[in-house]
Amino acid sequence: MTMSEIKVVPEEEYEEFIRIGAEAYPGMEVRTQADREKQLERFSTMRRDERWTPYGVYRDGKMVGIFRNFDFTLNVRGNLIPAGGLGYVAVDLMHKREHVAKDIVEFFVSHYDSQGAAMTTLWPFRVDFYRKMGYGLGGKTFQYRVKPEWLPRGKTKEHIRFLTGKDIPAIDECYNRMLEKRTGMIRHGEGYWENIFEFSEKLRFVGCEIDGRLEGYLVYSFKKPEHPTSFMDNDLIVSEFFYHTPEALSELLTFLHTQHDQIDRVVLHTSEEEFYFLLHNPARDSGTSMPPIYHESHLAGVGVMYRVQNTRLLFEQLSGPVFGDVTLKLKITLHDSFFPKNNGSIVVHFEGGKATLADSEGSDVEISMDVAEFSSMIMGAVGFRKLHAYGLARISDISRLDDVDKLFACAEKPICVTPF
Repeated sequence: MTMSEIKVVPEEEYEEFIRIGAEAYPGMEVRTQADREKQLERFSTMRRDERWTPYGVYRDGKMVGIFRNFDFTLNVRGNLIPAGGLGYVAVDLMHKREHVAKDIVEFFVSHYDSQGAAMTTLWPFRVDFYRKMGYGLGGKTFQYRVKPEWLPRGKTKEHIRFLTGKDIPAIDECYNRMLEKRTGMIRHGEGYWENIFEFSEKLRFVGCEIDGRLEGYLVYSFKKPEHPTSFMDNDLIVSEFFYHTPEALSELLTFLHTQHDQIDRVVLHTSEEEFYFLLHNPARDSGTSMPPIYHESHLAGVGVMYRVQNTRLLFEQLSGPVFGDVTLKLKITLHDSFFPKNNGSIVVHFEGGKATLADSEGSDVEISMDVAEFSSMIMGAVGFRKLHAYGLARISDISRLDDVDKLFACAEKPICVTPF
């Protein structure tokens, strides 16, 4: 098989980059020459978000695959660390099943390892494909489909207003305040928001501004329901929802509640597992139930995946008391067949919530698992106890199970709303 050459796509080849992407993702509806020219213009403009770079996979001088690398800052247990993001992976239809995607991931992981990033992240087109390459699942997202009047109505919505491109600095500041609190989130910049406002014409932003500071916002769009009875039937799709105070949450929900005369259903996406406690009626209108009498309340989905590719470097980057308060010398053995450089064991000394790499090989207990499961655990998506119960992790001394579980426990699951 011809060896792949992977390099940054020069500007004169952007058109071929767009062609391959359009054929791999027909839902983008880039079909005519006019569509391609519009997409090319958009592509060039979106480069103002300087975090991403277009790459091509070449064989015999011909571009056969494409992807985008993203230079991210990722929250991992309260630490903002450099991480790589992989997006827009596409293979020319004539070169499917020729291991082009595998070459892309190998290059991607190696590239960010060389750049000093201990972790990478991606949205999978197939979870099983990326799991084989060491990627572990992050947190879930939940979709609630409710009548507006089932949402709580507060005392006021006096601080609610529509947001425009002029509010980008305030939106960025509001989002990044949340980023500092939540594992899994990715830092944005104003270029990201400028692209959203310019190219996502159907999206609307609503914010809650109190005393001159944006304390929460939501992003929504309208969509016709599957079986409309008239042209007036509409669903309101909330794709992003953040708040910093109970007051901001109340006013944003009140805004949604008061749309009941125009909106059939609010379809709200959230990573909060407890959101159903807010609803007057959390049961979906599907009528589906589970034994003995559990009413279907929402849909749930898995998506974003994370990978540790340099375990030693990761523990060096995770400063401060970000682990459980257990004193323990822990030997961690990871199985990483995809990136052998990361395969093997390290010893980490935990004390007072802090982790330091140990000089000696001696340890109190050893755990071992695949790098995919370790990646999920380090991000707080799953605890060690569950991994052990499921046979996905081993421990040399079962009496230390509680200690290890406490070490890696997180108060909240990771979240990510960044499309890339």
